[in-house]
Amino acid sequence: MREISASAKTLFADSRVSQLELPKPSQVGPNTPLSHAIDAMRRAETGCVLISEGGRLAGIFTERDLLNRVMGKEADANAPIERFMTPNPIALPEDAYLVHVVDLMDERGFRHIPLVNRSGEVSGLVSVSHIITYLAEHFPAEVYNLPPRLDQRSHTSEGG
Repeated sequence: MREISASAKTLFADSRVSQLELPKPSQVGPNTPLSHAIDAMRRAETGCVLISEGGRLAGIFTERDLLNRVMGKEADANAPIERFMTPNPIALPEDAYLVHVVDLMDERGFRHIPLVNRSGEVSGLVSVSHIITYLAEHFPAEVYNLPPRLDQRSHTSEGG
């Protein structure tokens, strides 16, 4: 794997989720009908919706949940989303280091991680695409000069 510059590593190591420009997360209550939760995902153009109750995170409903728990089954579109959501999802503090977010995403295969404030209330949602955008904006030389495949290496200089 290609090494990034020491300055990029240092900057990324000090980067926090709070530095990302994150849109307000799409949220519904646990009794929201499944069809309304899916519509909320569609309207927000995101791969998940957070389920909150009294401002606190109760669950997450993702595209994977839709595929694994709804599609191909006789699911009632009016059933409450709490029947299909992943309850008590892992969440990170809104000021978490990006390296922790990336590590968790890589380790657990997550594409979205809810963020909570010190009171435990939903404060955001970070996705893989948010991180990629941040990296491309802050480390353009490293990102744009990556080979198409990370294991690919040139044996001659360009044009040689």
